[in-house]
Amino acid sequence: LVIRNNQPPSASPSTTVPAGADKQLADVDTMIAKLAARLEKEPNDGEGFRMLGWSYLMTGRPQQAIAPFKRALTLMPKQANVHSGYGEALAGVAGGKVTPEAKSFFDQALQLDPKEPRARYFQGQWLAQNGRGKEALDLWIDLANSAPADAPWQAEVQAKIRELAAKLG
Repeated sequence: LVIRNNQPPSASPSTTVPAGADKQLADVDTMIAKLAARLEKEPNDGEGFRMLGWSYLMTGRPQQAIAPFKRALTLMPKQANVHSGYGEALAGVAGGKVTPEAKSFFDQALQLDPKEPRARYFQGQWLAQNGRGKEALDLWIDLANSAPADAPWQAEVQAKIRELAAKLG
């Protein structure tokens, strides 16, 4: 699980892309294309569609993640991580804003699994966007404290906590 804020980098790409990253991205794109091709032959592979949607999200293509997540939702309607992934794709398409539609998918994810980290993160994002910063801060602190310190998304949550705490004074 990687939680990103869907914000464009502030530095130019030439200063942020490590050497060899173009080849790595090409390799990732090749793997994504192979997964998409396989799913054309295996249209009932719900986990495959979830992975395809997640892959598009992690490579900064939320619009492309919509269709695979929709298919995964049809095949795996009781999977919290599918609902939260679809919500994240919707938020990504909206430039990082948690829209009412995206929020409904995070709410569904939390009904299925109250500890689902992506849904909890974006629930906090929605609270912060709607003038409920203190509640968002409490939620993100609880999220950070309830997960392993080496969770791949901890740095993102910690940054959000610091940013919001400074804003709230």
